[in-house]
This record gives sequence, C-alpha cells and structure tokens, in this order.
Amino acid sequence: MARVERLSLTVRRIARRLWGPPRKGYTSFSARFPKEHRKRWNDWKKNRAPGEIFVVLVHPTFVPASEATYLQPDENIIGIIRNGEAKAYPTQMLAFHHLVHDHVGGEPVLISYCERCNSGVGFRPVVDGEERQFLVHGRRGGEMLITDRETRTVWSQLTGQALEGPDAGRQLDYLQVFQMAWQQWQEMHPATLALTPDTAFAWTYFRHPMGEENMDFRPRVRGVEKMAPHSMGIGVQLEGAAMFFPFEKMAGSGTAQAMLDRETTVIVFYDAASSGCGAYRAAEDMVRSVPGQWHDVRTHSTWNLEGFCTAGARAGERLSFVPSYSLQWYAWAKLYPQTKVWN
Repeated sequence: MARVERLSLTVRRIARRLWGPPRKGYTSFSARFPKEHRKRWNDWKKNRAPGEIFVVLVHPTFVPASEATYLQPDENIIGIIRNGEAKAYPTQMLAFHHLVHDHVGGEPVLISYCERCNSGVGFRPVVDGEERQFLVHGRRGGEMLITDRETRTVWSQLTGQALEGPDAGRQLDYLQVFQMAWQQWQEMHPATLALTPDTAFAWTYFRHPMGEENMDFRPRVRGVEKMAPHSMGIGVQLEGAAMFFPFEKMAGSGTAQAMLDRETTVIVFYDAASSGCGAYRAAEDMVRSVPGQWHDVRTHSTWNLEGFCTAGARAGERLSFVPSYSLQWYAWAKLYPQTKVWN
C-alpha cells in the first residue's frame, strides 16, 4: 500500500511540474459527483445503451424567462430561435449532457456543446428526410465525436460531417446558435424559454463561464500564430475556406470583415458585453453604432446581432448566415490547420 501511495505522489509531482498546479476553484468531472449520488451514476452506466458515454438530454423541459430564477445574468447560454420561438440552453447543464435533442418552432434541432473547447453548435438532425437520434461517441485528437443510433455512423461534433460508417461523407445542416450571456439573450428575446435543471442528473450541473480555461488540459498549437490556445473567437468555414476571428481583436470595433474566398465577403458582429457573435455574408461595410447594434455605411440602416435589419431603408431584411460557431483557438487550429486568422 505504501508503495502505491509513493507512486501516486510521484505521478502528481511530475504532473505538477509539467502542467503547473490545478487551477484554484477548478473541479474535475468525476470529483463533482457527491458520494450520495455516485451510485445513481454507476447504475446509469450499467444500463446505458451500447456506445453511450453521456446522458443525452431528450424531451427537455422549459420555463418562461421570468421563472428561470436559477440563472445568473452572466450565465453562459446557447440560444436559438426558429420560426419565432426562442430557447436558451445553459452550458452549466450542457457541460454534462453534451447533446440535447429538441424541437424549436416545430423543427427538430440538435444542440451540441463541448465543455473542453467551449464550443456550442446547432444542427438539423435529419438525414434523407428522417430524424436521427445522436449519442456522444468519444474523442479523437481533442475533438468530440457523436454517433447516430440508427446507422452507427460517426460524425464530427464541430463540423457535422460524417467521418466513418454507412453515411461517411454526408453533412448535417448547420443551424445558427448564439453562445452568450443570459441577460443579453433575455433582453433580445423576452419571450424566450429556458431549459430547466429538473432532471435526474441536476446534481452534476455547475456554472461554466464562457472562455474559462481548463487548466487540466493544456494543448499545444503548431504554427506561426502567437495566440494562447484557450483564446476565444468565432470560427467561420465555407466551401473549404476557413478563418478564425479572435474576440480579443474585435473587442474595440465590435465588427470584422474579410474575404473568405474569392467570391464571399464575411461580416462578423461581436458584442463584448455578452460575448455574443454572428457571421454573415455581406458585401457592404458595416460599423457598430451602439453596443448590440450596427449600421451599414451605404444606407445607414440598423442591424442587430442576429443579422436582422431593425430600422432604415432595408428594414425587415436578414443577412445570410455563414456556418460558424464560438470556440477556443486550439480546437479550431487543429480542425483547420491551414486556417487564416483575422487581424
């Protein structure tokens, strides 16, 4: 026994020397389980479906925003709006479930969240007209993989592309989601619904601030970009072209514009107060007028974070969403080694 303890102490000392001391206040996944609940977790593992790693949330329950008193104003959420219905999914819950199957505005949606790289992505979980049910498959090279129950095809959680299996090469349709602070989302959508913590695994939930570094995981990023691996930004990809827009470089202007390829100009809106962002196709120059609002230089029409024109000559128009999502730099650089970085 003493020998095992000495070996364990040696391993901890080596880890401390290589990666530094654990971050103050950081709690590992397994350590978050109170002793009285570990049996519940072990019972679930014994009865889980083949290949199931985490408890995917299916048929979730919601309450109106006014009743979501369990959420703090700066709580990190993933918001989505479809056909006039808005919903918010707090990442304190998604950090455990990773995947949520839901219907928003009468349409099936799959909300995916990776705690490690702080990425929230939305997909339409439909292939050939049939809705698929997805599970967490595991990790590969730091990327979370998902699989569908129907065919066991393995898909990327970030790109929605089928990597191996019967549907290899297929692509799930992106849905625009917003990862931002609960207060700003509620102000944008007062009628929004909020995911409730009323589940059998509520004891696993914990506050997960956007951009928080997981000091137990310190990836290295190869390349010439001198940027911290955990730096947050929005990754944009379209037809093979990829670009990363660091939040730290957009904090002042609240906007960024770049040619993604020879034909597509991308405009990015960023609200530093909420950490919310959106990427769209746009040929004209745009500048921020006040926090949370932008106007185009040509007509001086006013646009919001969702790419919708709220006032001016173009009122009622909506910019075309470009496949994109918030995440940390290391994950994007690993997924797209040849990516460009906006500066």
